Amino acid sequence: MRYIYINLILMFLIVINLNANENKDLFDKELKKKQSKINKDLPMRLNDMTDIISTKYNSPYLYYKYRLMVDGRKINRNKTMNKIKERVLLKICKEEDLKLFFDYNKKLKLTYIDASSRILFSFLITKKIYRKSCKKI
Repeated sequence: MRYIYINLILMFLIVINLNANENKDLFDKELKKKQSKINKDLPMRLNDMTDIISTKYNSPYLYYKYRLMVDGRKINRNKTMNKIKERVLLKICKEEDLKLFFDYNKKLKLTYIDASSRILFSFLITKKIYRKSCKKI
């Protein structure tokens, strides 16, 4: 199976320009407002293999749900999840604006479903995972 490239531009749009906010309550309010605006444009095709279906913010969790255009019965779920998680972490570590998100102890949960809407896998990115992954880069 070819590599699945993950584009987290939508997530970066949510967090961008929030790094000036030092107030966690204001941060939460702005994050929820921007997440809600983005949801109005979903679902959205990210690439030939991936759609973003929904986002949800319920502090401290920011949820993203994606659809992969695959038959979940024909892929190795663990292998696919590990490849995607690795790419997501690489992308996240390159975005300085996301540091504040994790500094405020927010958590990112990504869930992937297949073309038939069956859940393939989910994974959580916490401050600890973020820091450990970004140290390696």
